[in-house]
Amino acid sequence: MGKKEASYWHSKIWTIFNDLVGNKCKGKSDLIVVQGNINSLTYQNISTRASSSIRTLFPKKISFQQDNAPCHRSRSTSQWFADSGWDVSSWPAYSPDLNPIENVWFLMKNEVEKKRPKNLTDLENIIRVVWNDLDIEMLKSKIRSMGNRVKKCIEANGETIKY
Repeated sequence: MGKKEASYWHSKIWTIFNDLVGNKCKGKSDLIVVQGNINSLTYQNISTRASSSIRTLFPKKISFQQDNAPCHRSRSTSQWFADSGWDVSSWPAYSPDLNPIENVWFLMKNEVEKKRPKNLTDLENIIRVVWNDLDIEMLKSKIRSMGNRVKKCIEANGETIKY
């Protein structure tokens, strides 16, 4: 697979997962795979498509955690979130150490590469299988590590931490 195709999966997938709602893990959302660039309008469409899954996982009000990609911080996206009734938390730029989904992407990438997809359709199918097979307990452990991540980041004065 070429370099462009091999990097396709990382930058074109959207998903969400949570830890506990009450005492039960609600799990993970549907996986949304997008072809092409993700601009503000595309991101808003993804968020619209994901709304049902998000409301199932988070029946109470939630705050979106997202990085500072241009499509996330644009005026139109900020307005879309406000109009849709979603809160968005402030989040420092370039903070992958603090986002548990980055660890999940890493694990998924390793699993996908083991299966050696032959084309983009095969790649998308494999990504979906890998996502669906992810263990809920592993996802919960990534979320529960947040307190320790934040502590280590503070101790490192905001520098990169190993997590």
